[in-house]
Amino acid sequence: MNMKKLERGAGDASNVARLNRLIISCKSCPRLVSHCQKFLTATLGLCQPRVIVSLGKLAWDQTCRLPGISQYLSTPRPKFSHAGEVRLETGLWLVGSYHPSQQNTFTGRLTEPMLDNVFARVAELAELLNSSRPAKNKK
Repeated sequence: MNMKKLERGAGDASNVARLNRLIISCKSCPRLVSHCQKFLTATLGLCQPRVIVSLGKLAWDQTCRLPGISQYLSTPRPKFSHAGEVRLETGLWLVGSYHPSQQNTFTGRLTEPMLDNVFARVAELAELLNSSRPAKNKK
């Protein structure tokens, strides 16, 4: 997956609603993280994604703290891992990936095939969830 394409599509709310998945990436500044939490909570309420991708441990940890998610997680909370998956009893999936930062990509900690595999799995989960939805009655 092209990293630039990933960055461009990450914040597009219509894309989130259409694809039933949301990509979350956080900056490490505590003030920004707490400020972002309000908007992320509102976005989740509006888009109601079925799959959330957290790019990096910080994003994973923040996602696990969100209202509507935190109460459905086991204790202790699931640990972050690349390509790690957690399914909540609500049907929502959380998927983790290493952050596509220069540090991770230049050192080979995250390669393009690794990121492609994560998003291929996310697409599988979204398709699985879409196919399990009850059909809407047509009039």
